[in-house]
Amino acid sequence: MALTCFELAKLGKPNAIAAYLTAELQSQGVTASVERAERGLNVQLHIQDKVDRRYLIALVSQKIRELELQSMQLVNLFGYGTNSSVPLWSYRLTMGQGQPTPFVPSRAEASGQPEPSRLVDRFLVCGLGSLG
Repeated sequence: MALTCFELAKLGKPNAIAAYLTAELQSQGVTASVERAERGLNVQLHIQDKVDRRYLIALVSQKIRELELQSMQLVNLFGYGTNSSVPLWSYRLTMGQGQPTPFVPSRAEASGQPEPSRLVDRFLVCGLGSLG
């Protein structure tokens, strides 16, 4: 008897986890891709429609916890917009605890101002880095 997508996902198979999450999130206009990370998983959520980030994080957190992945300590979520190669947001789920732990923003991020290094990154990404 062949294993279901959910059963394969419970075994920690990244492609099965991605298929499981995509099936659960497809009605929200979201697809998922998953890869192994050092102490867990990186989950990229590709968002087609406007979805409340808090709702999406809560839903993905619930679905990941339903898998009961014993070997996973951390699950990093990255939210990408349409045609975006840079995440719009990120969130870290700490497995085995009651509540997920958010990434702690730097002081500059908390104030709404990008860090100087991020300004440089954006400057170079835009192709203006050769101006001086």
